[in-house]
Amino acid sequence: MSTVVFQSKVVGEEILFDMNFLSRLAVGETLQTVDRTIVVASGVDANPNAMLSGAATISGSIVRQMIIGGLPGVIYLFTIAVRTSNAQLLFNYGKLAVLSNLPLTSP
Repeated sequence: MSTVVFQSKVVGEEILFDMNFLSRLAVGETLQTVDRTIVVASGVDANPNAMLSGAATISGSIVRQMIIGGLPGVIYLFTIAVRTSNAQLLFNYGKLAVLSNLPLTSP
């Protein structure tokens, strides 16, 4: 199991997040299927999975997922589960804090 702390995002951002499983794979082993979920680690959000935009994709040892929205002040736990060609079931986790849309000002 591996936990990553992602850089915070603001509500209006749409960000592609990567989770790399390379260090957990045997030589020649590949990722076959992926499942993902988001739950609230701190704060309140009745529908955290609404942040998952589209399907997760597998590219080599990396799983990519577009994350949108979220509620300001909430910290989310993003879970990726993969099944490998060696029948392993592996999990990686990421924490993500969402900030309010900050006003844009000129320097």
